[in-house]
This record gives sequence, C-alpha cells and structure tokens, in this order.
Amino acid sequence: MRLAQILEVGIQTTLIGKHPGQAHELAIEPVRPRIFHTCGEDGLVQRVSYGSLLLI
Repeated sequence: MRLAQILEVGIQTTLIGKHPGQAHELAIEPVRPRIFHTCGEDGLVQRVSYGSLLLI
C-alpha cells in the first residue's frame, strides 16, 4: 500500500504497509477517514493511520 501526494513539482509516494501477497479488501473508518484497514492473502488485517505521514 502506498500513499501518493500530488505536489506542484510532481508526485511523491510513500510505502505505508505491505502484505506478502495481494491485498483483497480496503475499509476506511467512517468516523476517522485517515485510518483504514486492509486484508490480504496472508490472512492478516492491518490497521494503517496515515495522518502523521502527510507533509502538508
């Protein structure tokens, strides 16, 4: 999973999570849209918060 930011000079991407295989589901928390969950082939559910990664 990568976070992409569109900047005036181009696009910057940051790796924020990874499953060994494919990720099949993505769910965004309705109350906290900067937190989402992924589920992959490995059976793991990962909770990712990307609010602190933004460079604004």
